[in-house]
Amino acid sequence: MWGQIVGVSDLCDVSGLLAGADAVLDGLRRREGELAQALEAVREQIAAGSAVLDAVQRWREAAGLDAGPRPMIASSPSLVSSGWPGPSGLSRAEQILMLLGQDPARTWRAADVAEALGSASVEGMRSSLTRLADAGRIGRGQAGRYGAAVPAGAR
Repeated sequence: MWGQIVGVSDLCDVSGLLAGADAVLDGLRRREGELAQALEAVREQIAAGSAVLDAVQRWREAAGLDAGPRPMIASSPSLVSSGWPGPSGLSRAEQILMLLGQDPARTWRAADVAEALGSASVEGMRSSLTRLADAGRIGRGQAGRYGAAVPAGAR
């Protein structure tokens, strides 16, 4: 039994174990403390990740995006470009809505949105922004600037 629990092969080793029991227990307590700190760090990361996912879900709902699984084909081809779904798994429209929704008070130029989303075509981005604005999914300001649409309940 002792051999199975602590790696002791015979009774002679038991006396050696008992003599060093304090050191063994100290080591175990130290390891317990390290694991408790690591567990707390993981819990903080989980809480932060959950907060981000909750914020994303709120913006998806506010932007009118389907909260369920995305279909395999574009449900509204006029709102997405040929890049559907994009490298992130989101359509261009979803990427734009998520980007603009991160800071609803900010306005963006088409070139800024294209750069932020890694698009080489500013004209293509301007076209996508115009379609989203025409559909009422984002706001359009002066001088070709765009921003997040204010949710209907927040007006």
